Amino acid sequence: MSEAKQIHRGLWSQPVVGIGAAALAGMVVAVSWINTMGVPGSAAGQPANLLLALCLVAATVAAYQFPIHIIPKTKIYMASVPYYLMAVLLPPPLAATAAGLAALSGEASVQTKRGTTAGQIAAETGRRMLIVLLGALVAHLPGETPLRALAWVAAAVILEGGDIVTFPLVLVGMSKDPPLRLIIAAAREAYLMEAAQYVLAMLGALAVTRQVWALAIVAAATALVYLILRALRQSAAARRPAESTQHMAQ
Repeated sequence: MSEAKQIHRGLWSQPVVGIGAAALAGMVVAVSWINTMGVPGSAAGQPANLLLALCLVAATVAAYQFPIHIIPKTKIYMASVPYYLMAVLLPPPLAATAAGLAALSGEASVQTKRGTTAGQIAAETGRRMLIVLLGALVAHLPGETPLRALAWVAAAVILEGGDIVTFPLVLVGMSKDPPLRLIIAAAREAYLMEAAQYVLAMLGALAVTRQVWALAIVAAATALVYLILRALRQSAAARRPAESTQHMAQ
């Protein structure tokens, strides 16, 4: 093996990737906080926003307890809903911080069950902070109602696209497949499930901006969508062996 390949393999490994992702996210979010603190009347530290952030962190951790299996070694959670609500309802630095805390707490809550390493947890935490921060910056672009709606849609696209593109960072050390193959597989299997979550999240965000208690309705709707998606996934998984047997018989 050439020296260049050895260096590449060493860099594309855990905990190097996880430390790098977490360090980059920490620096970017710290700069965002510094810029926000210099703005008079910043909403990032308001009690109402802090309380909302804690509620969304708790919702994300709860979502981690109910995974849906899509491909080997890969699950999706209904966490896209609270992550999106963080991006559009909270100031960008607070949204990114809440996303990092949610990812860290959620991963820690299932670490024993999943057997994830500290590097993988750091990678997940770092990528979530960066994705949510970028989505929040877009969602909070100034503009009237039509432009605000476009910004919210763009934020959803950023969150879903960023999730799929950075997905290989979490599987470093777990999968031998090249990153592009992992991205394609994840996009093919999960894009409809993720899109359903973001549509629900956008409707929920519109409701919450008018009445905060609408969060309870969003939570109930998210649970219902989870049950539907899980049932559809289980039905599809049950059909595959039968179809395979049928093809062999033919």
